[in-house]
Amino acid sequence: PYFADYCGNAASIHKAGEDAREAIDIAKKSIAEIINASPMDIYFTSSATEANNLITASQGFKTLISTDSEHSSLSSGLKSRNYWLLNIKNDGTLDLDKLEVLLANNPGACTLVSIIAANNEIGTIHNLKKIGELCKKYEARFHTDACQALCKVKIDVEKMNIFAMTLSAHKIYGPKGIGVLYIRDSGII
Repeated sequence: PYFADYCGNAASIHKAGEDAREAIDIAKKSIAEIINASPMDIYFTSSATEANNLITASQGFKTLISTDSEHSSLSSGLKSRNYWLLNIKNDGTLDLDKLEVLLANNPGACTLVSIIAANNEIGTIHNLKKIGELCKKYEARFHTDACQALCKVKIDVEKMNIFAMTLSAHKIYGPKGIGVLYIRDSGII
């Protein structure tokens, strides 16, 4: 109904706007409950690509660490940054020992580790909990593109130490043209 009947501007103070705002608040609460986050940390974008670009383009990060098997929306945004790309192993998984070496050499909150949760081409599901533990150990921020994983893999941003996460509405039966960025501290972007 929000495409035709309830299409008001959610920032408006009239009834149609208030109805749209209520729908957005309900959607944020629903997503937050699924990933164990606060609804205040959920932001809607025009696409998952935009959400990926918002987090990786942030000037708050001096170093980015990622893999050579990320979705193109993320990897294309790294070219102008100081970044490290880890090669995935033959089975499609991330070598956590190599990640730890890079984190040990680039410690602190100025480092963003961005690893896709579930690869959209080969189907690999990365161990988000272990990646999050390594990021916590070295005080790095952890971002995951979880577009392919949400509702297929249990994701808990608190237990997995996920600082930021990208989602896409159409991957979970929502409308096309809506991305989601969960971010624990919106002052970074």
